Amino acid sequence: MELLESIRLFIIGVFKRIYWILTTLILDPFDWLKRLYNIDYSPPKWSIWALFSVGLFISIILTYHELRMKNLTSPASEKTIISRLSKDARILLGEASSDDMGNILFHRYIGGTSIMTNGEEIITDVGDPREVAKWESALNELKKANLIYDFTHKGQDFKVSDLGYKVADKIKIG
Repeated sequence: MELLESIRLFIIGVFKRIYWILTTLILDPFDWLKRLYNIDYSPPKWSIWALFSVGLFISIILTYHELRMKNLTSPASEKTIISRLSKDARILLGEASSDDMGNILFHRYIGGTSIMTNGEEIITDVGDPREVAKWESALNELKKANLIYDFTHKGQDFKVSDLGYKVADKIKIG
């Protein structure tokens, strides 16, 4: 279904752009030579098709770029986000959304790494690098999906975003 929607948007975008090019081609693009410089020039038949092809190519490139940028900046649907989250990221988000302040505290210190939320230490075995990597990966997943944000800009203190609360509610319901 997403593929058909993408194709539909792509075709509409190309036609929106080609519309502006078609009007200039239909209205004789070389007419300005005669009006301004009094030069009577009859272009070869293939030149109109060449101009149309160039215009079509430009409209395809611009439409592709617009759709790509729109896709990069628009947030994915909640169902898509949930399907992409690992089990650990879902657990971490659920715990953080249950926290009174929606905080996740991430700290590295000499003795290891700590991830705390909802009054609990998430990393149970600080000495196990696999356990630490698992929960750091879950934290990074949540950051990349914009479900949490770093409110101190130090990479230590995170809050659940509005989208994060919505996704967490969907996870709890479903």
